[in-house]
Amino acid sequence: MGQPLAALLRQSLGSRIVSIVFTSGNKSAAGYDFLAAINTGKLKIYAADNSEEYAECRRQLENASVEFRGNRIMNFCVDPARGHDDYLISLVLACTAARAHRPRIARGTRT
Repeated sequence: MGQPLAALLRQSLGSRIVSIVFTSGNKSAAGYDFLAAINTGKLKIYAADNSEEYAECRRQLENASVEFRGNRIMNFCVDPARGHDDYLISLVLACTAARAHRPRIARGTRT
């Protein structure tokens, strides 16, 4: 489902849209980046606001599990029997995007 949506968005927004297909390697790297953002305090979640979205996000984070495989490959998910992992994956992708962000620097001449 994600690839057609990414293609549609890319038509409208151009190269700002980056499509990611998870492989065991890049999902693992994203997972390690996510843990680094958590452990360094770079990732903050808003305080509880009694919304369904907040409750679901917390539920997914609490139900997430991680498995470490050979060669330090990490896999993480929420067991489908315990719910979805949409918010978890969204946070991981947001951390990945933030890590790749480079501030824009104004260039030009002063008048």
